[in-house]
Amino acid sequence: MGAVWCTPLLVNFTVYRYQHLAHHQHTGEDGDTESWPLYRSLLAYLFTLTGFTLWRNSLFRIIRTFRDDFPASVTNEPRRCDARRDNWVICSWLALVMALTFMFPLILLFAYWLPLLFYAPAAILISLPEHYGLNDSVKGSGNTRTIRSNRLARFVLWNANYHAEHHSAPGMPSISLPLQHKATTGPDGNAQENSYLAFHFRLVTSLFKSSIPGSNSPKESNNEQGGGSLA
Repeated sequence: MGAVWCTPLLVNFTVYRYQHLAHHQHTGEDGDTESWPLYRSLLAYLFTLTGFTLWRNSLFRIIRTFRDDFPASVTNEPRRCDARRDNWVICSWLALVMALTFMFPLILLFAYWLPLLFYAPAAILISLPEHYGLNDSVKGSGNTRTIRSNRLARFVLWNANYHAEHHSAPGMPSISLPLQHKATTGPDGNAQENSYLAFHFRLVTSLFKSSIPGSNSPKESNNEQGGGSLA
């Protein structure tokens, strides 16, 4: 099912799976496969939201997989074989939707291509708050942010907004994460944010202020992937 969901997004599920496991193992430290740079300007942040880098990486991943160039997490031949299979499925899917686009251009434009373009910025808006600015925190759930959000968002995201809880108990079914949140969160609990919009508003405000001459710019982290907490 992971491959079924990832293929229309042009994501190699096998590569993503093992990269995500590596992310859990090395969250906020060297080897983290899903870390974000600490933005130095509002322009850099806005450029990220275009999704250009995400789509570039997706294209390069397809090419690299055909060249048998795999990330370190895809460590053995069975994993590489699965990654090659997923790559061929993605290419077959692309060939199919391009053929359908030629026959039904308007339908495919609104039913697939425009939603696909929207996916990249939406994924960045949701995933950026999870760890941004927390790489200097203590390893574990301390370098992961929970976003309380609203009931509709929690439903659509399968409770992925409870990200600190997910990292502290990665094998826990998503339906149980709200209970985990209530059981483990206290006055000295994990980094939290009220909503995704609130996080991005705080980040944009901080970047805008740092662009004003004479203001303090955000500090760089040691691994160039994070910095001061926004929590």
